[in-house]
Order: sequence, then C-alpha cells, then structure tokens
Amino acid sequence: MNYYITENRLKEERKEKKEKLEEDRKQSLLNIQLGIREEVHSKIQPALVKVENYLMQFYGQGNEFIQAKKLVEFEISIEVKELRSLIQSYEIWLHDDLIKGLKEFLGRINELFLLISGYKETDPINIECNKDVVDMRIHELFCIIEEFKAHIKYLSGGNALDNYLYEVVEKERFSKKQ
Repeated sequence: MNYYITENRLKEERKEKKEKLEEDRKQSLLNIQLGIREEVHSKIQPALVKVENYLMQFYGQGNEFIQAKKLVEFEISIEVKELRSLIQSYEIWLHDDLIKGLKEFLGRINELFLLISGYKETDPINIECNKDVVDMRIHELFCIIEEFKAHIKYLSGGNALDNYLYEVVEKERFSKKQ
C-alpha cells in the first residue's frame, strides 16, 4: 500500500512540475513579447512627434518656435514615410486597434496631401486662401496624434506608473503634515 501511495505522489509531483514548467515557459514568452511591443512603442511614439512637428509648420499663424512654411511646400514628408515604414515593419507586434488607427491616420494625411495638391493645381496663387480648411484638417490630425500617444502610454504602463508615483508622493506629503 505504501508503494502505491508513493507512486501516485510521484506522478502528481511530475505532473505539477510539468505544469509549472509550461506556465514558466508561457510567462517567459509573454515577457519577451511585451518587451518587443514596448520597444516598438518607443520607436513609434517619437515618429508620431516628428510628424506632429512637421505638420505644425503648416498650422496656424505666429508660432515663434516653429519655422512656418507655405502650403505650396507641403508634401508627404520623410517623417510620414518613416512612420509608415515603422508601422509596416512592426505591425505584427502592435495592438490591432493601434494598427487600425495608425493606418487611418496615414490615410488622413494622404487626404490632406491630395487636398493641398488640388489647391496647388487649381489655384496656386491663392492657395493660402484655403488655409482655414487645411488648419481644420491638421488640427484633427493633432488630436489623433494625442490619442495615439495616450494609448501608447496606457499600453506601456505609463498611466499605472503615474498613479503609483502620485500615491507615493501623496503619502509622503500626508506623513509630513502629521
């Protein structure tokens, strides 16, 4: 009888050990994938900022920190091409909603380019008269960029980190008051 109990216990221990190894393997794989995703986010976020800075040159009036350009100079920039290349290269690692949104964003930039190109062809002298329409479209793109940056921060754990740090600071302030 003792032999039977020992044999069953050994089988259970082997099974538990095998399950633990499988769980550890899954966790390791998940950690690797999360690391890659964070690396991709760390490349896409600056690319979004570069696109934002490029668009800023054509938006509004009187920004003394950014050299303004005329609409006739607008083109699909190297910044936009870089963002498109990053999305295509790392699509497998991105969240589906982020991929969809980034592709829609690139489509909107193409629409803006076509809109401005149409103004260049039909009325190149008065292209600046259509600045309000272009500004509205660029403003929409800025809002989308901010949503992406917030989404990336959320997915990367930035919000959780901010909340944790806020709690630590508040506890420290509270303890100093007492």
